[in-house]
Amino acid sequence: MKKTIIMLAVVLSLLVGAQSVFALTSSLDFGSRGANVTELQTYLAKDSNIYPSGLVT
Repeated sequence: MKKTIIMLAVVLSLLVGAQSVFALTSSLDFGSRGANVTELQTYLAKDSNIYPSGLVT
């Protein structure tokens, strides 16, 4: 799962022209919590086309 999320983050950054990509330090599963979830949500929330709700919870 972690590799998939990292790959998606890289692809998304290329699609939206982002200048940086973050690195997750642990695997994420449904219901995961913590700093990596917050970082992923913050990264995705930068573009409402990718993450329309923009929620960082």
